[in-house]
Amino acid sequence: MDEAERLVKGKMAAYRQMQEIEARERQRVADEAARRVADEARAAAQAEARRLAEEARAAEVARLRAEGETRRANAAAKAAVFVAPVPVVPVAPAVVPYVAPAQAAGVTFREKWTATVLDFPALVRAVADGKAPLTLLDANQSALNKHAVAHQNFSPIPGVAFSCEKVVSAR
Repeated sequence: MDEAERLVKGKMAAYRQMQEIEARERQRVADEAARRVADEARAAAQAEARRLAEEARAAEVARLRAEGETRRANAAAKAAVFVAPVPVVPVAPAVVPYVAPAQAAGVTFREKWTATVLDFPALVRAVADGKAPLTLLDANQSALNKHAVAHQNFSPIPGVAFSCEKVVSAR
């Protein structure tokens, strides 16, 4: 019975982690699509503003030619007409609501931190340099695991890798 429960809990933890990864990926894709739409809208608005400015300049040139040669000197100063750009209205990014993965009643997930010595001389150097406590020098797995739980990824130690494993617990 314990073996079956361990297997089921392991599968539940893996499924939950997969659901979280998929949700983050869906959100990333939606955010990227929203950014692309906003960039395209901004580019279209800028192109329209340039087109309108060109039309305004062309109309001004035609008006100046119509006034005739006598007013050409004064009209040249007016040719530098300021054309206000069309305001670009930002497009709000599409918001994909987060849907939490289904979870059975009474089942919770917690993090389990552990440490693995990858390079013992590096660990010894870290202790010698004051970067790690002396209690870790004998590669005391219990002390390393306690350090992993206490500091998680915020206190790296040379030669030691910290990892987090999702553990299923049920009532």
